[in-house]
Amino acid sequence: MSISISTVGKALGCLFVVTGCSWSAPVQAQVFREDFNYLFAPNFPNLLAQNISPGASPNISPNTSLGAGLEERAALAYSQGNAPLAVFLYSQLLEQQPDSYLFQVRLAVALLNSGPEYVNESYAAFQKARELNPNIDEPLIFMGRIEESLELNQVALENYQRAYDLNADSQDAFIGIQRIQAQVSLPPLPDGLEVIKTRNLDEYLAAVEPNSRLIAGLRAQRSIAENLVWRNAFPNLSLGYSWSDSISDSVGDDVGDPCIGGRRQSSQQVCGAGFSRSDGFSIGVSWNLTDLLFGDSNQLRLRGYNDVIASNLEQLQTEVKRLYTRRGSIMEEFQQLAWQAALNPSDRNIRYNRRDRYLQILYLTQQIHSITGLY
Repeated sequence: MSISISTVGKALGCLFVVTGCSWSAPVQAQVFREDFNYLFAPNFPNLLAQNISPGASPNISPNTSLGAGLEERAALAYSQGNAPLAVFLYSQLLEQQPDSYLFQVRLAVALLNSGPEYVNESYAAFQKARELNPNIDEPLIFMGRIEESLELNQVALENYQRAYDLNADSQDAFIGIQRIQAQVSLPPLPDGLEVIKTRNLDEYLAAVEPNSRLIAGLRAQRSIAENLVWRNAFPNLSLGYSWSDSISDSVGDDVGDPCIGGRRQSSQQVCGAGFSRSDGFSIGVSWNLTDLLFGDSNQLRLRGYNDVIASNLEQLQTEVKRLYTRRGSIMEEFQQLAWQAALNPSDRNIRYNRRDRYLQILYLTQQIHSITGLY
């Protein structure tokens, strides 16, 4: 695989004058141009577009001394796209020359090409390169790409702008600014992607029971049933008091009937009178037939609540496991696509697919939070 001089220049963030970039520190730039002259050979591989197996072991002979020709071998591994070997050798060189920007930026690029699991290490290496030489725009561009690939658009925009301020001829910085300004910002992931990745499943499962409103409501109802259990240990007692009195008309045997048809014939006639009164107390004892035959009904209700609580807890935990597993697989896809986007930010399909995975992660994270209270 080969690329043109201008393509390499863009991939390395317009580091050298041959790509049409200008410099704030021309003396330093001349030194770096001399060190990187071999990079612009016609057959130089595009490291940023080459997928190198991240699990590959450095190809170093056990009889080879790291001291002799270490820099030459590191440069050769870098130019051939052997990222794991380049990472190893430039790490050795940086132990000898920790202030070398050249070694630091090559280590950062090699780390980025080693695979998605090395993106964070690559970002830290570019930060270190930025500290070693703050007058070069290249580390800022790469940092912006990585930040943009993780939907940290505001931070990425700031780094692209800093790179453009250092080098107004940088097409990577200019296009990066335009690209971010042209797209809608997505909501941030709560606590950030890395925090979500570090939380394990057991933490989520343990948080289901104390956070669930459904289970809390069932527990409250069960508590009411528990408070009623003792009442059915005794028979139902009832106490009562009754009182009554009555007045009635009657006709005596020794008196002629002054009444016709049960009615008075005149206001002076009396048809007869009677009066009675009664009062008393009563005590009743009874048992619930259901309790006698099947045991305490509240105990049955209590066991029912326990079964419902256990069933709901199991179902909620099963759902959390499903959401957690699904989110984990999508996060792996997102990490892969984010890495590819950092290598090739101009590819719209990669960018759109990555954003789609990001939104799925956000949705699943909110679903998990609704059940567990944790992000």
